[in-house]
Amino acid sequence: MPIRINLLAEQQEAEEARRRDPIKRAIFVACAIVVGTILLILSFQFQVASTRSELEAVQLQLQETETAAKEVRTDWQRINEVNSRTDSLVRYATNRFFWAPVMDALQKTVVDGVRIMAIDGSQTYRTNSETRFKTNIVFQRPARSRWQFWSKPVELDASSLLAAQLLQITNRAQFATNKTPVITKISFDTNATRINASVEIIKPATATEYVTLLIDARDYNDPPGKRVDEFSRAIASLPYFKDRLHAGEGEGIRLKERAIRPELDSQDFLLPTKPYIPFAIECQYQDKARANE
Repeated sequence: MPIRINLLAEQQEAEEARRRDPIKRAIFVACAIVVGTILLILSFQFQVASTRSELEAVQLQLQETETAAKEVRTDWQRINEVNSRTDSLVRYATNRFFWAPVMDALQKTVVDGVRIMAIDGSQTYRTNSETRFKTNIVFQRPARSRWQFWSKPVELDASSLLAAQLLQITNRAQFATNKTPVITKISFDTNATRINASVEIIKPATATEYVTLLIDARDYNDPPGKRVDEFSRAIASLPYFKDRLHAGEGEGIRLKERAIRPELDSQDFLLPTKPYIPFAIECQYQDKARANE
């Protein structure tokens, strides 16, 4: 039987050993990882660049939207101001002082021998600017016992306590004389130990209307001036004046002028030779305060 001798066996084993070298394999794996990492980083860079461009586009769009929103808010504020002024004008038009009812009421004030010669009315307004009062009211929350962990925490009725505090504030002198109700804005900030109530009390801007009616008349009775007081009482008894004039003697109606001696008016084509006592009665209407609610 022939014997085969492989003269290249040692060389082939050495070559096979080189192929199986772990260091070489590790270098190949490391290179593959590095190439993959570089490719992944490049991919991320492309994504970051794309996202950054999208972000810049969105920011630009947001700035444009914000500019448009500011214009819209400005227009909305102007519209609200116009609507508020329109509502105020409507309220003024529907609640303003009318002189026709005054003439109608005076027609019903008939006293023998008393003649009304002139009527003079004045309307004045006094404006008060808006004022704001801010304060903080703190309520301590009841602490819960650490030992009685099964007990429920006591709930604090902050609304009732705050209402009582606000009542004390609004009963002060600077608020007690208000003819228009104040506006109260409240916000709460709570934590585990206390309740903090931020209160803002607003006295709205108001315009107070003062109306005065002056009646010049003559008393032709015998003797002259006999029924001046009766004429004043007749005005005060009319429902129109009773509901609108100040209450109290000498406040709503008062005798402003009265002659001492009788006079004659030669230019009076009705009673040129009849003596009379001229007098003037002032009627003070109740003040009306109007606000832009």
